[in-house]
Amino acid sequence: METVYKVHPAVGVMRVGNSTDGYFLQGERLEDGPFDLDQNGRDVAFRGYKEGSQRIRRQGARFRVFEYRRDNGRDELVREITPQVARIAWRVDLSASKAAGPLMRDGVSGGHRVITPHPNQLRNQPPAGHSRAELAARLRLEASGVNHRPAPPPLPTILGRPIAIGEAHTDAGGRLIVLGGAGAADSWGAPPPPIGDYLNNPTWYDDIADGPVDATLFFLDGAGAEGAGVPVHESGWVAAAPPDFAPDLLPIVSLEDIAFDALRRDGRIALPNPIAYLDDIEPILRRASLLRWTHDAAAWRDITGMLGGQVDLSDPDGPEQDRRGVVQVLRGGVGTLDDLGLTATQNLMLDRYVAGQFVRGPDATRTEDEGRTLDRAVLARLIGGGFFPGIEIGFTATLPSLWSGLGRLTRGDFTDHGGQVRRLEPGMLTQRMACPWQADFCECRETWWPAQRPDKVRFTENGQAADLNWERGVVTEAGGGMTHDEHKAMIDHFTQLGVIERRVAGGQEIFAEIGRDNF
Repeated sequence: METVYKVHPAVGVMRVGNSTDGYFLQGERLEDGPFDLDQNGRDVAFRGYKEGSQRIRRQGARFRVFEYRRDNGRDELVREITPQVARIAWRVDLSASKAAGPLMRDGVSGGHRVITPHPNQLRNQPPAGHSRAELAARLRLEASGVNHRPAPPPLPTILGRPIAIGEAHTDAGGRLIVLGGAGAADSWGAPPPPIGDYLNNPTWYDDIADGPVDATLFFLDGAGAEGAGVPVHESGWVAAAPPDFAPDLLPIVSLEDIAFDALRRDGRIALPNPIAYLDDIEPILRRASLLRWTHDAAAWRDITGMLGGQVDLSDPDGPEQDRRGVVQVLRGGVGTLDDLGLTATQNLMLDRYVAGQFVRGPDATRTEDEGRTLDRAVLARLIGGGFFPGIEIGFTATLPSLWSGLGRLTRGDFTDHGGQVRRLEPGMLTQRMACPWQADFCECRETWWPAQRPDKVRFTENGQAADLNWERGVVTEAGGGMTHDEHKAMIDHFTQLGVIERRVAGGQEIFAEIGRDNF
């Protein structure tokens, strides 16, 4: 029997924003809403995604350490490590390295377009007199104990230009809070060249960063003295991402689905047995149904009607044609989204559902400890495609060797696209995304990520019914082929766009656009 310590969530996401009015944390169970922290580091009521000036608030990532008892390969949760037990010394190593990274290129895998790194071409060659290392901003953050707010370290630089990519402190429970940047993007060009591509733009860079979260435990004896440091066995990872402008909607294919599918294909996780309607099928249908608030596809409205109809879709003895019908509509709706596909695992479960090989559920044999709940609360909210290149973490997440376990990234080598063996390093995950991120965010409209980046507005803040383009005022051209001015407008104005939030109006649940600044 062995004692091991783990950081949870295994992957955390911090979302950028330009507000100086504090920050918020996303609910730490999937069914929970966001919340704030007060000046004493305690959880308090949520104050909103926007501040009064309509600038968007940052979302922080909070990490904890748990103790497990490992016996014959099975880990049993013992306790969370609290300040009464030990002082936790946290360390985060961030890198914003898109400009220093490889040229990203279009490809095809499994019938889907994907973005992979070029094996021998870079996004940028450093200017004369500078090294490639100067094209990346690197930052080490440290915090320890309770309510520790360390003095901000000097800002890292890209070619001597300061850029804020992160900060860290602890809360009243000694848990780590990591915050990202403002969502800034700039160019060292003089003058800056036009942004002409959704993916690679020479001399441009942004403040999107990622890296490992490590911890060392200093256990207290009965008199409060600290013993020698004990390193945490399984560390975490944190990544910056754009704001979630539809935070009450979950993606049909999440990053959790991607990670589970990768490990199942690798033989490390089995398909759920039995398939349970309430655990495995209905959540997919409910997520699809809610997309009607942000995306124009008849399938989402049709699924809503089927879920609310007289047919009992949870009955394994019911007519197969009813189950086949809703699955066909679901797959057709997924087909309207660019480069999104249900995972092989999801398709297997849906096939068994259609065949009546399932139980109503929930499956009482499925249990999860608090650490796993924290992991799932992050990954289930992240987009699992289309990875062209993606919005948070891209196509690299489909690689089985990237994951040391369900939802936990390896700290060693992984087999990359094309068979190259690489070491996961700070900045590598976000390095493979669009540079600057606003270019892709601008162009990926109508059929890409409606659970994060809305396409449509159905109700305005005053409860008025509407049929508006969400990005109106920024994107003016129909279809693709965005201009530099539109890309630059997204850089300058993304925080003024509205957030699609769940509201109740006239006794009915609606999803309305809140906090838009009509620039």
